Amino acid sequence: MKSILFFIFISIPLCNYSQHRNDIWLSGFVYPDHINGMNFLNGGPDTFRLSSPLVFFQTNAGICDTSGQILFYTNGDFIANKNYSRLLNSTNYNPTLSGDSVYGSNGCQSAIILPAPSSDSLYYIIHVNGESFSAHGQSEFQPLELRYSLLDLNLDNGLGGIINNKKSIPIINDTLTWGRISACKHGNGRDWWVIAHRYFTDLYYKLLITPDSITVFQQNIGSSIQYDVLGQSVFSAVGDQYAMSSTDFRIDLMNFDRCTGMFSSHRAIRLYDIVGPDTLATLGCAFSQNGRYLYITTNLHIFQFDTWAINIDSSKIVVATWDSSFINLATTFYMLYLGPNGKIYGTTYNGTYVLHLIDSPDSTGTVCNVIQHALYLPYPNSFVLPNVPNYELGRLSGSNCDTLPSSLSEIMEIKNGLSIYPNPTSNILYLELQHQNDAIESIWIQNMLGENIFRSIDFTSTIDVRAFASGIYFLRITTKQGGEYKSKIIKSNN
Repeated sequence: MKSILFFIFISIPLCNYSQHRNDIWLSGFVYPDHINGMNFLNGGPDTFRLSSPLVFFQTNAGICDTSGQILFYTNGDFIANKNYSRLLNSTNYNPTLSGDSVYGSNGCQSAIILPAPSSDSLYYIIHVNGESFSAHGQSEFQPLELRYSLLDLNLDNGLGGIINNKKSIPIINDTLTWGRISACKHGNGRDWWVIAHRYFTDLYYKLLITPDSITVFQQNIGSSIQYDVLGQSVFSAVGDQYAMSSTDFRIDLMNFDRCTGMFSSHRAIRLYDIVGPDTLATLGCAFSQNGRYLYITTNLHIFQFDTWAINIDSSKIVVATWDSSFINLATTFYMLYLGPNGKIYGTTYNGTYVLHLIDSPDSTGTVCNVIQHALYLPYPNSFVLPNVPNYELGRLSGSNCDTLPSSLSEIMEIKNGLSIYPNPTSNILYLELQHQNDAIESIWIQNMLGENIFRSIDFTSTIDVRAFASGIYFLRITTKQGGEYKSKIIKSNN
């Protein structure tokens, strides 16, 4: 078995951490051939303009190559390649039952683009679109499917395209909240966690994207999201915190485990006692680069919360109040985005030519220096900037999921004396102990709730997991000599 395991490990490409994937931001309004560009390659951003059929409303996602050159961009309807023309086979890639959207899917964070794990040429677009239906005694317009499309950069002479049988593939069939799709690197530094939320409940869907599968997990935690027309979700730069803002002046703040994908320590932050009747809603949210400060916008205010404080609610500080400026339209606050340079950029609630800036977001209180309408753009910007994860985030060193090899010596190492493969698996799990003289006392497998679902008092080199529900499990092997082996295993759908 050792020779088979060694072959499997060395056949998997080593994890290459991204560089400059987020260096160019595109934005605009509903006017074709009027695209704003922001280039962070030299710190910046340096602004520029370009011509493209791509138009923007509420959906915006893009990705660069590792040298900072545009690869793909989407508004939820149109996908542009690096020449800013329509990507091969992308027409109607994100349909509704009534046909293509006019200006994209019209939901903030309704799409996100991710490099496929262990591939230099494949990219996932995770996306939603809205459908009209009746529920909860009213007319609703919500996404009913979370889908993916798989792009291959090698198609169309290197311009890329959607693979023919990998276009708009449903992953989740359920009523989802509008947009707020966010992603975070797994603790192994290679795979991806993607987060979506079920409408009118407290249920989070969590996708684990690995080189060979997409596995869906669920967790009930936090608030029931019933007001979702506006709002934003975000991970901290190091992936240990997650926040979601909702229209009803509420922010859900939680810790996140990059290994298990589990949320914990939910805190509900409310702004009812500060905002006035002239304030529209809770809108955007962003963490500072070091993750300590969480910034929240209403249309008239920007608030700072100290997530390291014992009482986070009592740490809130108003760091900006709208200065009543009109630059073609009112420049009230909307969404927030942490830039590659560590500064936070804010859009306006109207289609204006300006962006706001939090110049020193790691600083306490008004020292963070909010500069209103700090950056002027060539063309009006609709409402949003690109929805991007931290592509640079590496593996969580020292964690129990820091298992990917980065050198030949690590490839040959059998962690904790136990070899398990394939992992994830959909049917048979193979086990091998490095110390063959150990006498096995028992083998246990527990689910995420700590319930025992498998036990054997004899060592077996194979475990059939086909009857297991997809998800994360914990394996524990004890020996009569007092030894113990532990590992996490993943049951995938296919």
